[in-house]
Amino acid sequence: MREGNEKCCVLVNEIDDGLFVVDAQGVITFANRALARIHGAENPQHLVGRRLFEFIVPADLSRVRERFRCDLATGDPVGIIETQIVRPNGETAFIELKPVPIREDGGVVGFRGVLRDVTGRKRAEGRIRLQAAALEAAANGIIITDRNGAIRWVNPAFTRLTGYTSNEAIGRNPHILKSGEHDRAFYHNLWATILSGQVWQGEIVNRRKDGSLYTEEQTITPVLDECGDITHFISIKQDSTERNRLEERLRQAQKLEAIGLLAGGIAHDFNNHLNGIIGFAELALGEIPSDGKAHRHLSRVPEIGRRAAELVGQMLSFARKAPLQRKPLDLDPLLQETASILKRTLPETITIKPEPNYEPMTIDADGAQVQQILLNLATNARDAMPYGGTLTLRLTAVTLIEASLGSHPERRAGAFACLTVADTGIGIPAAIRDRLFEPFFTTKEPGRGTGLGLASVYGIVHQHDGWIEVETAEGQGSAFHIFLPLIALPVNVAIPTEKALPRGAETLLLVEDNPMILELGELVLSDLGYTVLTAVDGVEAVEVFRARPGIALVLTDAIMPQMGAMDLIPALRAFNPAIKVLVATGYAPDEIQHSLEDVGVTGYVRKPFAQADLATAVRAAIDGPTHGGRPPKGSGPPI
Repeated sequence: MREGNEKCCVLVNEIDDGLFVVDAQGVITFANRALARIHGAENPQHLVGRRLFEFIVPADLSRVRERFRCDLATGDPVGIIETQIVRPNGETAFIELKPVPIREDGGVVGFRGVLRDVTGRKRAEGRIRLQAAALEAAANGIIITDRNGAIRWVNPAFTRLTGYTSNEAIGRNPHILKSGEHDRAFYHNLWATILSGQVWQGEIVNRRKDGSLYTEEQTITPVLDECGDITHFISIKQDSTERNRLEERLRQAQKLEAIGLLAGGIAHDFNNHLNGIIGFAELALGEIPSDGKAHRHLSRVPEIGRRAAELVGQMLSFARKAPLQRKPLDLDPLLQETASILKRTLPETITIKPEPNYEPMTIDADGAQVQQILLNLATNARDAMPYGGTLTLRLTAVTLIEASLGSHPERRAGAFACLTVADTGIGIPAAIRDRLFEPFFTTKEPGRGTGLGLASVYGIVHQHDGWIEVETAEGQGSAFHIFLPLIALPVNVAIPTEKALPRGAETLLLVEDNPMILELGELVLSDLGYTVLTAVDGVEAVEVFRARPGIALVLTDAIMPQMGAMDLIPALRAFNPAIKVLVATGYAPDEIQHSLEDVGVTGYVRKPFAQADLATAVRAAIDGPTHGGRPPKGSGPPI
């Protein structure tokens, strides 16, 4: 018997669970070593005589007391109690109590029971709950499959991405998302990678439950057991459709910008040649009888040259380098005027439907350029309706806030006028939509289009700080929405009046590095009565200006290899602060024009210029106010 008691005592003290006996007041009368270890006591005797409840965390004490009190009153087993204790060093531990009533004389006189430390299990459960919550809350779609690919779990983000609920997905294969966009070799490589235990990463096109396609970045990671065998796969999905679309738009914009730079450079040089063609033809016309066949034939040359200049202007508009004559412009009368023009020029099979705003809608714009937008878009709409249809010109006010910007990369908050040109034509095929605004790209038959119409629209709109949105569907028509920023200024449209060709007798200094334009300018200005001095660059111009006092006006090219206008004007002002300077340019980028205005440009004349253009610009500059030093920005006639 004694030997049996000793074995029982050894067993009680070696067991991992704490064993205890307490009286009716909860005072510990017996504790084994495990109970002492769990409570942080040195030995069981340090626990005997203390109340079991004094170790319970204060927040849980009343609940545990109540459980014991009920059992004392009824004699029913308390059951398992989960709670926490505080050790002498301040640490907390999770425990499970299973007390059993001790009955004597028909009443409960105490409890004996088991106390188990479940801190490790509770913390593991907490980590599992946290991980599960993280997986549930993750923004990326997550799938867990078994080794054979059967779906075992999906998170809510997967449902948002694909449209399949967890009940619809679990038990099925990820093939439910297969789009048909990838060949067998693609999937063979994917499975070969993950079955070898490696992580697969890549971009894949999948199909949602509603049939729509989307692109996702996917990472598939094998899950191994303790033997190193694959048991599951975890797939993390991120929708990259919108990002890919924005990246493609950026690449397209960069491509258009590069083409624009090339087109702008070609156009600028071509303008110089056109200037010579138009100018010398006009000089020749003045030397031959106006009633002869030669005069009739030669008079076509300036006309053809100006049409070529208009083509160059479209190239410059696309390149966003065409100089603008911006002023407050009410779009409402412009839209109605354009609709009237189109009614007279488009086929009768096309119904023109103007939808003006009937209230002033003012932007800061070059009216001729904005009308060119409408005419170019209307021309495209006409070609899209070979058998007739309806062309709608609509003007609406739009106010965008941050919440309404959506996914369009060029949208911004503010007040805008929205010009819409919509047709009921054949629509634009999806395959060519990304190339709409490329210069020289056209789907028309040879000889029927230059491919510059939409390209120039693109350039004009962006030069006016706006953007374009296109809606189209094959067989249902197209709508081009042009957004231009509104200004809070009254409309004041000046009506130009024709004047007689002005002349003069002053001395002018003409500075031009192109020999043909220099010769032409000297001849034209001399015919107008002026004394013309010439220089081939800014360096020579300074020497001529210093040697010849009495020069009334300097007419200079904007950009020259040696000392362009930006450096020439300050050099001239060092000798004569009041000298007037007229700048000739085929295009004037904003940053260059602003710099020139800072040093006091009297005005601009646009290349290629006719005799009348040059005569008017020179006379206006000479007769205009004298500039001293640095004039206010924007002063001088912007010719």
